[in-house]
Amino acid sequence: MATIRTPAKPYLLPISSIVEARIRAQNSVGFGEWSKSNKGQSIVRVYRVPIKVKALKAENENTGCTTCGNNDIKISWTPIIADVETGGQDVFAYQIFWDKGESARKGDNFVKYDETSTLACTDCEKAGQGINLKYSYIFKNLSKSNVYRFIVRARNSCNWGPFSEVKTADIRSTPEQMDPLTIKQGTCNVVISWTKPNNGGSTISKYTIRVADNKGAW
Repeated sequence: MATIRTPAKPYLLPISSIVEARIRAQNSVGFGEWSKSNKGQSIVRVYRVPIKVKALKAENENTGCTTCGNNDIKISWTPIIADVETGGQDVFAYQIFWDKGESARKGDNFVKYDETSTLACTDCEKAGQGINLKYSYIFKNLSKSNVYRFIVRARNSCNWGPFSEVKTADIRSTPEQMDPLTIKQGTCNVVISWTKPNNGGSTISKYTIRVADNKGAW
């Protein structure tokens, strides 16, 4: 079988450019003549998978998500639109993978979030290209005791592109506002007590009490 020799470094042609090439053979005597160009035959263009999804964000109701419930996390990202990002072909789907709140899972063992399937044709319209895509998803009813990690990838007709960087998020918050203190007179002292508030998903480590002076300043 003849050996096919390719360049030491692959040709990195611009995306969507037309591929034009020639070939020649070699034997013990030397090289033959170059073939004629394939120009004029059927047009072949350069396409690639989409780039890595950028600017992955994770928000909860305490960090900017206005549509999240108390135990929800919203994942969103920047749409891949330009040809140099899409690989020259329309991105028609996104997928979210996560660790399900299981800290022992490594990035290559994340699982697809099945409820999202492929996020396509539901919400946002991809500018100027008539493809409806969804660029966010809300994970509902999560546990405050877990930390969650997410990754996203995009797909065009070539295949799935690389995963985004891992985004970590949780739904813990500061403790809720406490009820007024109960202050009682002791024999020679004042006894202050309170009701423990909701801890926001994280163990309360400290309480701070302020007492007003005779002029009402704290």
